[in-house]
Amino acid sequence: MKQENMTTSSTAFLEGDDRRVEDLVPLRTRRRGEGEESDPSLDTSGVSCEEFGRSPSSCGSYSSTRKNLKMSNAAKTPETGGAVILGSGDFGRALSLRLTQTGHPVPIASRNPDRNRKLVEGFGGTIGSYEEVLPKSRIVILAVPHGCHQDLPANLLADKILVDVSNRNPEEKAQTKSIAERLQETLPECRVVKALNNLSAYALENGAIQASKEVPICGDDPEARAAVAQLVRDLTFQPVDRGGLAGASQLEDQTLRFFSEEWKFSFKITVGLFVFIWVFFIFRIQLCKSLTGDKWHVDHFRKIPLTNSQLTFGCVAIIELALCYLPGVIAAYLQLWRGTKYSRFPDWLDLWLRSRKQLGLTMFFLASMHGCMAILDRMNLKFQYEWDDQLYLATGALALGLLVILAVTSLPSVAASMSWMEFTFVQSKLGWVTLLTAFFHVFFLGWPAIVNIRFRCYILVGGNQLSIFIPFLTILLKLPLLIPYVDKKLTLIRRGHERKTATPPAVLV
Repeated sequence: MKQENMTTSSTAFLEGDDRRVEDLVPLRTRRRGEGEESDPSLDTSGVSCEEFGRSPSSCGSYSSTRKNLKMSNAAKTPETGGAVILGSGDFGRALSLRLTQTGHPVPIASRNPDRNRKLVEGFGGTIGSYEEVLPKSRIVILAVPHGCHQDLPANLLADKILVDVSNRNPEEKAQTKSIAERLQETLPECRVVKALNNLSAYALENGAIQASKEVPICGDDPEARAAVAQLVRDLTFQPVDRGGLAGASQLEDQTLRFFSEEWKFSFKITVGLFVFIWVFFIFRIQLCKSLTGDKWHVDHFRKIPLTNSQLTFGCVAIIELALCYLPGVIAAYLQLWRGTKYSRFPDWLDLWLRSRKQLGLTMFFLASMHGCMAILDRMNLKFQYEWDDQLYLATGALALGLLVILAVTSLPSVAASMSWMEFTFVQSKLGWVTLLTAFFHVFFLGWPAIVNIRFRCYILVGGNQLSIFIPFLTILLKLPLLIPYVDKKLTLIRRGHERKTATPPAVLV
């Protein structure tokens, strides 16, 4: 069965690559086709093969063949045919460069083409005036500030598809209508599509974009959306249809978002736990010794930068690791109680579930800091490697290694290359193994103190007890869900089955 699953996922991965290659074959054939008429607007005879990253031997007559490209030929297909970029600024040039690199060169229309002609022709692009380029176009990408939309040549843009790539300024966020909707009102004879506004000139020029990056698209005309979607694919991105132009406001707001609600939730949890546990260790390690009769000495406070810090980082890390899995356990009990998966979770639990990735990434940072600082702290001690000490170090190193796997596989570029079964196994099964490993890492550090609690200042428990409570509670709540009968019931509910006496969703929202 394992071998079969590996074969299936490998085949799916290879099929995905084959489809991408097949998508490029017709484009390569058209680009090198013979007998096509020459288009003066696309003359790049002065550009060498080396400028395209090709050797003369592998390129052959590449430069001369490029002169045979013409936009009208591409316009016969629903691809980037008849597309032009209006504006020769940073974004316009970066977009033209990207399209040229992917084998879909489009001309740039500019009010002053001579100003940036050398820059554009330097990477193999072409540039011309509005009157020279726009009449040949079908799709016009408006790579100009939205404040210039009023000055666009309306007579040359009639009946064309306009791609609005602009974003609002922070002070414009409160406006009711989006830039794209206002553009549609300004140019009613055009078909406006909002797209490409989540891409930056820097990323386009330097190729620092994941191959699986999604580009949302919205517009009222389905044909226009389909044409722009093909343009996005030609840029090697994945288009996401967001429906009508009314959704443009949401796309523009996304670029102004300064940390999502999930990140803010994660930061609040992290800062709150860190401050509480930091103060806790100040009292337990430094202050309690003096308050309970020990001689006050400044040496007690010299441990704060390293010893206190590494203990705080470690405690917060293991608590946050448990908090990544505790909401899923709570959600499972709610689904079992309600007998359905269609009843909405409470808002606090819904936010908690959505914030698990952010909690996991902050936890990984804290665990890494704890590991590094703990090594430096141990270097100052005469450490006797008894059996429990060795298990403490071994489980800590293993837990950190597993956290690296969890953190890396959470990246979109890595997750996109994994099947759903593989991703679920790593993030769920391997994640629980990581939590168990971290739990035993803390347990072996001071298991006698966990069994026999020793208070400081009469009320303060040990750091081990403090950090191990929530992980222990999470593991304890998970165990009943592993019972085959309960697991079967939960699996059926998550597949859409409903208990006949399921609690109505409206009652529990």
